[in-house]
Order: sequence, then C-alpha cells, then structure tokens
Amino acid sequence: MTGTGQEQPAEARAILAGLFPAAAAAPAPARPRSRGRAAWLAAGYAAAVAAGAGLLLLRQAGTPAWQAMWAEDSWVFLPRALAHPWSSLISPYAQYLQLVPQLIADVVARLPLRDAAAGFAVAGALVASGCAAFAYRASSGHISRPALRALLAVSVLLLPTAIIEIANSGVDAPWYLMFALFWALLWRPASRRGMALAALIAFAAMASNILNLLYLPLVAARLVALPRAREHAVTAGWAAGAAFQVIGLVQSTRPDRIGPVPAALEFYGQHVLVAAVAGWRLALALQAAAGIAACIAVAALLVAAVVTWAVRQDRARIAPLAAASLGMGLLLAIIPALLRYWVPGTPSTSLWVPGSRYTASAILMIDQLAIAGADALLRRRPASLPRARAAVVVTVLVAGLGTGWVTSFRYHNVRSASVPWSREYASYGRVLARQPDRPGGRYPALRLPLAPARSPR
Repeated sequence: MTGTGQEQPAEARAILAGLFPAAAAAPAPARPRSRGRAAWLAAGYAAAVAAGAGLLLLRQAGTPAWQAMWAEDSWVFLPRALAHPWSSLISPYAQYLQLVPQLIADVVARLPLRDAAAGFAVAGALVASGCAAFAYRASSGHISRPALRALLAVSVLLLPTAIIEIANSGVDAPWYLMFALFWALLWRPASRRGMALAALIAFAAMASNILNLLYLPLVAARLVALPRAREHAVTAGWAAGAAFQVIGLVQSTRPDRIGPVPAALEFYGQHVLVAAVAGWRLALALQAAAGIAACIAVAALLVAAVVTWAVRQDRARIAPLAAASLGMGLLLAIIPALLRYWVPGTPSTSLWVPGSRYTASAILMIDQLAIAGADALLRRRPASLPRARAAVVVTVLVAGLGTGWVTSFRYHNVRSASVPWSREYASYGRVLARQPDRPGGRYPALRLPLAPARSPR
C-alpha cells in the first residue's frame, strides 16, 4: 500500500512533466555577461515593447485610440481616481477588485485632464505589448526557436479581435494579463529575477480579474509536477492575488441565472474557432456567405487537424501543452459566457461582439499550438529534415496566422466615432464637478457624451 501511494505522485509528475519543461540552456558565453550587455538586453526589450505599443495604437480606425476614452475608464476608474486618489485600489467594481485598471487610472489622474485619453490608451497598449514580450521570454521551454517565439509575441499584438474591445485602454488591460498568466504558470525561470517577474505577472492578473481563479487546475498541475518550493514563486503570486480578491468576493452576489450551455458553445465556436482561423473581418464575410453553423464546423475541423498535426510532432511535449491550451481556452471563454447569460444571445454587428474580451486568450492559445507544432517539427531530427520542407512549414504557418492579421489589422469599432477627447475633456470636467461623491462607485452620467457603454466585466 505504501509503495503504491508513493508511486502515484511520481507517476502523476511524470505525466505532467511535459507541461513544465525547463527552458533550453543557452550556450555558455566565452566570458561572463557584463552589466553593459545586460543593459543592452533590457534596452532591447524596452524598445520592442514601445514599438509593439505604437503598432497597437495605430490599429484603431476613425478617431485615434489616444483621442477616445473607453467604457469604465471614463465613468468608473478615472472619477474614482480623481475623487479618492489611490484609496480606490481596494474598491471593488462589478463585485471584484480590478487592481491594474484602477492603478492605471490613478496614474492618469495625475496628468492634466486633457491628456487622460492618451494616458489610458498608451498605458493599455504598453501592458499588451509587455505581455507579448513576456510570452516571448516565458515560452522558451515549449518554443525553442526565437523567430517562432517572436511570432507568438506578434500574435498578441495582431490579435484580430483586439480592436473590437480590449486594445488600448486601461479597463481591458487585464485580458492581456490573463494570457500572460498562462505562460507565467508554465515558465520555469532559472534566475530570481525571472521568478519575481512571473510572480508579479500572476499577482497583477489575479488581482485584476476574478476569472483567473479558473487557472486553479493549472496551478494544481504545477504543484504536483514541481514539488520543490523554489518552483512556486508564480504560485505564490497567484495565491496572493486570490487573497487580495477576497475583499471583493465578500461583497459579491451569486448570478441570478446561468446561461444555456449550447449557446455558450456556439459562442465559443463562432467567436473563438472561426476567429482563430479567419480573423475577424474575413470571418464576418464568410459567415454572411455560408452561415454561422457551416463556418463553425469548418473552423472546428481545421483547428482539430492543426492540433493533431502539432501533437504528432512531439507527443511528450505538445500533448500536455495542447490539453492545457484547449482546456483553459474553453474555460476562459465559456464560463464567463455562461455567467453573463445575455452575451451569447446578443447579436454581433460589424462593429461589436458582445463578450469579445472573453475570447482573446482562447484564440491566442490556439495560435500558440500551431507555432509550437512548427517548432517541434523543426527541432526533430534537424539533420534529416530537408531545408525546403522546413521553409514550407514556416511559410504555411505565417500564411495561416497572417490571414487574420492582415484582414483585421485596422478597422472601425464603437470607439471610432467618439468625439475627440480634445473637444470633450472640458465639458467632462464640468460634469464631474457636479457629481455627488461616490466612494468606490460609478458615475453613470459621465458615459453619455463618450463612447457607448457595454455590460459590466
């Protein structure tokens, strides 16, 4: 009996080991890394993050992102930051704490009011670009080639559905952190700085979005697979964020009802599978021509084929990644669609997809499987792999991902028709001055002259 009990954890750890591989060791340099070289590396990351943020800001057509206030940035977080600087960081909104959006608002509130829209847009774009850079670094255990990891980072910046809702704002920055949390939990950094970074990402994500509790299965898998305490800085960060959320949880209420599962599954098929295959703008055209059901069926077959092919390249490593990616993608998209029961049944338009924020991580997790599969193929028997075959694989991969990126790079959204903030901030300030003090609350009157509102988180 004792022997069997001891064998079971070891067997479970062996099964899960492929999900948490150590990053490939870099060749030892001829001389120790100097402080100057480390500074250049940090400067390179900073430049990449800045360039990525600039690219993301350019994607919104119509009124520029830096001239358009969005949703709760204008009528929840900024008013709270102006009225109660920093103390609103522990004030719940939509029944849970949203640390990063409120922190961004508190920083923006220190700027002149005329710069508020630019402050929110730039901060949101920097968070998204920072998450892309983090995914590049943290995915090295699963995607060994830097060029393919760069492709993963680009997929974050060029996410076809990003401009519908989540890009370039403070309130939606946590949806990028949600994806970064996936890689933080899989990453096994060797340095203390890396551990601290992973813990910070985990805390920021969990402290900003209660849905990150859905990562509990992945946290549990890490605890089983990696029993050493030094592997769990990220686990501690996630747990600290969950503890932080207790403040909001004690004030939360149960949902009045749960939406129907078939509608949530259709939501996943239409806005995750189809969007992952065709992007957003092309998906609209295909659904209008062939119907939503047909597009979902074709997209599901294509995704299944890509995942099957990827797993065949390296079953020991890709199979656990595929299970984690698809499983977490389903949870992160379908659970909120069930809790916000009205989301799946609300029709989409050419400008708006209700609940599109719930689909971001799920789409990126499908993309990363295609990239990891290509990396596994190129890593397997490199001496016998013809160079032409490798070129074909990479070309097909880039073409497949690029279809959605190119067709959905820049388009109009509901923010595109906003009156430029440069013409609105003065009247906004006057309206705010007439509002009663609402500690931790929302200021509905402020939403009237600004971008259309949406359902709470």
